[in-house]
Amino acid sequence: MPNLRVNDEKKYEADVSDILQLSNGDIVTATWGYSLFAYDKNFNPVQRDYVDQGRALAEGLTWCIHQRANGDIWRGNQDGYLFIYHANKNRSERLHPSIFGGWTIRQITEDKEGNLWLGTQGGHIIKWTAATDSFSLVQRFGSIIHRLYTDRQGNIWACSRSNGVFQISSKDGRILHNYNAAGPKGSRLMLTTSSDIIQYDDSLYIVASGGLNIINIRNNTIRYITSDNGLPSNTIVNIIKDKSDRLWLTLESGLCTFNMKTSTVSTYNENDGLPTINFNVAAGCVLKDGRIAFGAAHELTVFDPEQPSQVNLTPPNVVITGFALMNKWLLMDSLQHLPRISLKPMDNSIVIEFSTLTFQNMYGVSYMLEGLDKEWIRKASNQNQAVYSYLPPGSYTFKVRCENGEGIYSAKITELKIKVAPPFWQSWWFFCLLALLIAVIVFWLDKQRISRMVALQKVRSEIAGNLHDEVNTTLNNINLLSEMARIKADKDIDRSKEYIAEISSKSHNMILAMDDILWSIDPDNDSLEKSLLRMNEFGDVLKNLYGANIEIALDKRVRSLKLDMKTRHEVFLLFKHSLQAI
Repeated sequence: MPNLRVNDEKKYEADVSDILQLSNGDIVTATWGYSLFAYDKNFNPVQRDYVDQGRALAEGLTWCIHQRANGDIWRGNQDGYLFIYHANKNRSERLHPSIFGGWTIRQITEDKEGNLWLGTQGGHIIKWTAATDSFSLVQRFGSIIHRLYTDRQGNIWACSRSNGVFQISSKDGRILHNYNAAGPKGSRLMLTTSSDIIQYDDSLYIVASGGLNIINIRNNTIRYITSDNGLPSNTIVNIIKDKSDRLWLTLESGLCTFNMKTSTVSTYNENDGLPTINFNVAAGCVLKDGRIAFGAAHELTVFDPEQPSQVNLTPPNVVITGFALMNKWLLMDSLQHLPRISLKPMDNSIVIEFSTLTFQNMYGVSYMLEGLDKEWIRKASNQNQAVYSYLPPGSYTFKVRCENGEGIYSAKITELKIKVAPPFWQSWWFFCLLALLIAVIVFWLDKQRISRMVALQKVRSEIAGNLHDEVNTTLNNINLLSEMARIKADKDIDRSKEYIAEISSKSHNMILAMDDILWSIDPDNDSLEKSLLRMNEFGDVLKNLYGANIEIALDKRVRSLKLDMKTRHEVFLLFKHSLQAI
């Protein structure tokens, strides 16, 4: 609505710099150029003495308004002027205290003791003490004071243009804390400038500084709500909390509401009937009936936060508008007719685009890839892509939905089924083939094991047979020689002794043969090195018996050979018989 006066049809095009509802229900606006405008609760212009008296005192460039508990109305003006309406005397006065140094008085707030705190264009914080009716300089920040705010604990907060936000003790004026962009990570503002602040609850304060900065004074941590979380802009001018604890934000691009409990955003602009998007800093308030008023360039915006046209609208269904595979966009018309999108093993990087196809209202969008994501992923209204750089083989269902600022979801969840084929080494037929191959290998190894056992048993049988034959032959010879020696014992003693010597020789040879066989079947003697040692022992025996000169020469490469039982036995017998034949 425009700036209007009673009995005056002129529409005054002046910036509304502040709004205040007085204790009697009057709604007063401060303007830059035309002083005060007064309205009743229905925003009908009314005639009031505090307006007329101020104009008579040349009040014009008014920046802020404050009403004290006693009904006095204070206004800060350009160049350090103060206009005060004394309600009990129905009289106004104009002051120009030197302590302001000619700086414009931008903000006024009151502490719990009834003292006033004033912030200037030059960054001064000046306190007016009610008990002594005197001004004193408390702080000099050297930067424009955009907003002064008194919290529930009685402390004063000052939002500055270049130094962040200050928490000031109302008792002694000392700085309790300064939150700025130069603080430690997790405890700093997004920007050096801050335009507004509110206390959300006992521990949370919300500052407009490059987005919403949520300060937790319990642990001095700060988290951010920005365009990445759905805000249409990071340039926030005013913050107002309505009776439902929703935040109403004026932005460079319009008006939006943010629900702290659901983290949902609703946006309003000219298409929703918003008359302007050019809102002024520190020009907003909640009226007694719950309506919200914001000051703008040349006019005033007033609305009921419980009755915006968008709240009762069911959010639209989300439409999948694009699908990229390995950074190559595919035709959605073709994909939408498929029961599911089948991807090759190496085609596992996808981008899915989606939209509500609404441009008047903006909704929060959330999505999840069932089979991969464990919970819904929320995206800002200006972010319409889901990116998955790598999809493991498997079946997935992509789901996407939207919601409005009240946390109401779209009636239908849009779905897109996707299947990524496994590589051949992960397919069922490959596992079957691998199992068959393992079975064949196990069968072949077992067959080889049995073959070796049969061969070993055969060798043992051959050695046992040879041993049996040799022992049998020797024992028969010994038996025969024993009988002949017995017969000749009485008649031919010399002949009997020869027979006994032959018995001794054959018995000795049988012992040697048995020793050779037992040595051959010992697995510890599989190396050629052991065979050579055995051959040297046999050669030494022959040397001692016959005084022969025997030397064994062997290539070094042969020493590492490993001989089986049969070969070792046959090689040794060949060596033994060769020496005995010389």
